[in-house]
Amino acid sequence: LAGTDGDYTAPIFDSTGRLHANVSNTVTTAPGSAFSTAATPMEVASGTADAAAVGATAGLRLVGFSAKENAATAAAAEFIIRHGDDATDPPIAFVTLAADESVREFFGDAGIACASGVYIDRVSGTSHITVYTKTAA
Repeated sequence: LAGTDGDYTAPIFDSTGRLHANVSNTVTTAPGSAFSTAATPMEVASGTADAAAVGATAGLRLVGFSAKENAATAAAAEFIIRHGDDATDPPIAFVTLAADESVREFFGDAGIACASGVYIDRVSGTSHITVYTKTAA
């Protein structure tokens, strides 16, 4: 859709291929528009501890994430992506990984507003995560 402006509805599928939601957005791709730039990846190193993925940033949008369970001895892992900077902030996504599983989610080009930051609340297991963000003008 690069270079094509207009109203779009995009399906969001969960990791098993089931329809999770439909997201509608008006897309403006003109140079300098809020969503004409590529997302920025931020890696959250493999581990079991909670971690701040991205600090508070005006106009911050979470557009997706990639995660894998990677313990030395494979086991399930669970984490919550939160809007903020600690484990009590509002949840954005609940993620459960089976042993050796990896998942990817895309929240659309406009993403989810999270100006207070993105925080990884690890509930159990070992996970390696990359979040993809951009900032709206």
